[in-house]
Amino acid sequence: MDAALWVYHFSVITFIANLIRIPYNASIIAYEQMDFFAYLSLLEVILKLVIVYLLWISPWDKLIVYALMYTLVTLLITVLYKFYCNHHFDITHYKFIWDKDLFKKLFSFSGWSLFGSLANLGASQGLNILVNIFYGVTVNAAMGIASQVSGAVTQFFSNFQTAFSPQIVKDYAAGEYEKLNKLIFSSAKFSFYLMFVISLPLILEMDKILDIWLVEVPQYTAIFTDLILVFMMLEALSGPLWMFVQATGRIRSYQILMSLLIVLNLPIVYIVLKIGYPVYWVWIVRILVDLLVIIARCIYIKLKFNFPSEKFVYMVFLPVLLVAVLATPLPLIAKEVLPGYWVGIIGTILISIVGSSVVIYFAGMNSYEKNFIRSGIIAKFKKK
Repeated sequence: MDAALWVYHFSVITFIANLIRIPYNASIIAYEQMDFFAYLSLLEVILKLVIVYLLWISPWDKLIVYALMYTLVTLLITVLYKFYCNHHFDITHYKFIWDKDLFKKLFSFSGWSLFGSLANLGASQGLNILVNIFYGVTVNAAMGIASQVSGAVTQFFSNFQTAFSPQIVKDYAAGEYEKLNKLIFSSAKFSFYLMFVISLPLILEMDKILDIWLVEVPQYTAIFTDLILVFMMLEALSGPLWMFVQATGRIRSYQILMSLLIVLNLPIVYIVLKIGYPVYWVWIVRILVDLLVIIARCIYIKLKFNFPSEKFVYMVFLPVLLVAVLATPLPLIAKEVLPGYWVGIIGTILISIVGSSVVIYFAGMNSYEKNFIRSGIIAKFKKK
């Protein structure tokens, strides 16, 4: 109980620090200072790895030490954000103002954003509660482990999409809709490809990877993780679409519609589990509902903002589907034929990554995207 209380108090401090960090983080993204964003993210990851080592050698209660060290890292990163922003941007210096119209716009936008966030939170945590009711805490532990794996993978594409967000806002504000559409199409495809290259080898070798990591793997962990990774690939694909809606600032009806669809997860999952379907159907339902949400999102932005949704399907959905179909068989065969435990894992992962990358370049990109990749690589070499 003492350790739990300490962890709770440190968690509150961490939450407050993260809350204070939001405007600084937003400023860095708005001004597109992505190098600092990347370096600080890397520092944060390294410090968290140091925490793991300190836990190993610490003679004190490890739960309390972990919570304390995690809070200190969060505070340090927040302070670095503040110093950098105050030094580089005038807008991050505090001053007291009273602007009723501005506050009204801010609270309206943030309120409807919060509405959407609560729907997502209710869906994810509500599903955990339903799983706990029908199958108990053991299966919930498997869900938690699966979420950890997918969360680590998701961090890659979420940071990648963060870099595109300011440009989407700028292009919309400037009325450069053709450039905006091209950016949305490319960022959606690249986000999916990034997620796919990482996820495919994990999905193929999930049993072995979990066995190495956990030794004693809770039942359903592997299939949960595989399904969550598929779900996150769909989320990566549709991310630029909701960034586009955010850029317009007109989100009330959008958030209401999307939230209602997302909350559909709860009654559908309840019925599925009540009928007696296996517990992994929880994530099959989430994937199917997410497909429905993506379709509804495309229809909504087509009707509301005249977004070329048909072109999005043709230029994004079809190429990524083709890549998934073409890139999967070779590593699947490698998984079956490669001999030995470690040779099988390493060989399958390497073949999957290389094979997927080749298929993505030749079958999944148009000439504009290939030129973008080539020019980026050439620019990197010239710098060296």
